[in-house]
Amino acid sequence: EKRRSSPARRNKKGKSKTIKVQTHCPTPRFPKEAAKKGFSVRATLVSPSWSRKGWTQDSPGHFWWYFACREPSKRRVSFGTKMIRNLRNYLTREHKVEPIAVCIHHFAHRYATGHNRAETIKDQLVYHAGVLVEWDHAQYCTIFELAYLNGISGYGGKSNWVVDRNAKPPGLYRAMPGCMKTPWLSDRAEIRAIDLPVKSKEEFENYLRKYSGRGLRFVDPQISESAKVRLTHRKQSDIMRYILNYILCDGKYDENFRNCQDFAADFFGFLVGLPPDKCKPFHALCRLTYKHKKHNFLYDPDM
Repeated sequence: EKRRSSPARRNKKGKSKTIKVQTHCPTPRFPKEAAKKGFSVRATLVSPSWSRKGWTQDSPGHFWWYFACREPSKRRVSFGTKMIRNLRNYLTREHKVEPIAVCIHHFAHRYATGHNRAETIKDQLVYHAGVLVEWDHAQYCTIFELAYLNGISGYGGKSNWVVDRNAKPPGLYRAMPGCMKTPWLSDRAEIRAIDLPVKSKEEFENYLRKYSGRGLRFVDPQISESAKVRLTHRKQSDIMRYILNYILCDGKYDENFRNCQDFAADFFGFLVGLPPDKCKPFHALCRLTYKHKKHNFLYDPDM
């Protein structure tokens, strides 16, 4: 891993002077010369090649799950391929039965812009989409969404799907491992799963209404379609494996061609068993460029 730092100072004529220093040390250090003479420093940090696939080398997959409905002391964020093992260990330790997905709901909403800014034309056209999955235990549901990489961790753990979003810091941020707390990348994608304390479609609709309004979280929230999950293998660990396959097959993010609405259409169609011509993103504009990738849920990307 290469790290470069560039101390800069002004000479007698007032022009800046740059001294380039290269180091291969595992931990970035403030250049000694800059510290002694009061230079400003600009650093370029280059991540290792494996970071294009995950937050750690031994648990690839930019997919994380916030187990927000466990007891407070047991709430965790698990990520990558190790989340399957972590789930099974938890279920064994707590003597719990693994949940089975039973229903799925495709939803969308615009983002609230706040009281101090009026909606632009783009704001009125852009909808965020995701899916809500109901489990057979009927204790809580789970939100699934795709967005650009580190969009939650780089924003202080603020998610619209946690009740304490405005806490400092939110419980989600406290639960995140340190390796996930990095600046966002708008050309790379991550998939998020967040357990939500609602038990049904009706309770989810109440949640959306509660936080709808210009100064709140959502504008014009809608549930566009609902259906039963028809997959034969639909336990929680199966869902994890499908999504890991999907994100490892294609980790790009593009606002126009690889976005939240594409994932939501793929995931809903996959769990319900819709034919390709019936899988559609929420908004008509996204349907113009949409090409389904449901097959990516099924196959090991390393084979």
